[in-house]
Amino acid sequence: MSVTDQLAASLDWTSFELTEIGFGDHLVPVPPKTQYFETIVPMSYNGADFEVWIYAGVDPATGKLTAQFYSIDPATELPPNVLVGFLPPENGAGRGMAHISYTIRPKAGLATGTEIRNVAWISFDNGEIIATNQKDPHNPAGGTDSSKEALNTIDAGAPSSHVDPLRLQVRPASRLPGKGPTI
Repeated sequence: MSVTDQLAASLDWTSFELTEIGFGDHLVPVPPKTQYFETIVPMSYNGADFEVWIYAGVDPATGKLTAQFYSIDPATELPPNVLVGFLPPENGAGRGMAHISYTIRPKAGLATGTEIRNVAWISFDNGEIIATNQKDPHNPAGGTDSSKEALNTIDAGAPSSHVDPLRLQVRPASRLPGKGPTI
């Protein structure tokens, strides 16, 4: 599987940090302040043992994020049987899902209201490219589906708050708890 993601020009690409890579029930933590990461994760599926080779990172000059996942038989360093792989078909339990998490800062000086959106492209076995956040994942020209987007909007203003003073309330002594009328 290959993922590419051109990060928005309104982001500071040099501040990019990978935080986690996940697939199925595997979560792979990434060391802090990492812009490029590679690892090998041992795995077993359908009675076969294999490795998942992961390469992920960003080019800070272009803002292009790439991630590649390969299922590899360690004995041959070739892909295992076609019925074995790190990301089986999705069955509603999340086993066929994957994610790449990262943090990134916006460029300094962006105006309040600046919207930052993101779309990544995914390809399995060099096949059809699927776009995320699209109305039709197989047709990026169809536009985005806002219900699938995590929109980030810049609020560049300084925070402010205001507290109204409470009205002073005085109760008569005879109405205080434990106090009765004076005789």
